[in-house]
Amino acid sequence: MRWRDWIVLAVIAAAGWSIAGLVALTLLSRVDWPGLALIGLLVLLVASRMEMTEDAPSHLPAPHLLARQTETPRDPEARLARLAERMARHRALYVARTFGLALVMLGGGMTLLHMT
Repeated sequence: MRWRDWIVLAVIAAAGWSIAGLVALTLLSRVDWPGLALIGLLVLLVASRMEMTEDAPSHLPAPHLLARQTETPRDPEARLARLAERMARHRALYVARTFGLALVMLGGGMTLLHMT
């Protein structure tokens, strides 16, 4: 990469961190540190639930799920193609999970810090 690409990447990263900081500060002014951790847990729960329901719509064995499971090809190319398709679908969920984890860590850590 050229030096210009590194500068553009640094500016994008700085803008992203600034936006994340403003969102956290806005949330913190409305709720306290434990509330921030609770919002992060909620974001993680929603992101995990969306990922699970998209791949397996039911947690109980159902005939249509078992039929779909037996219809899937077992060759490595098809398995890798399905994995790549699933990764493309979950790109936004990765960002949401990262944001939720950051809120949980920030809120929980600051709650423990301010308790003492």
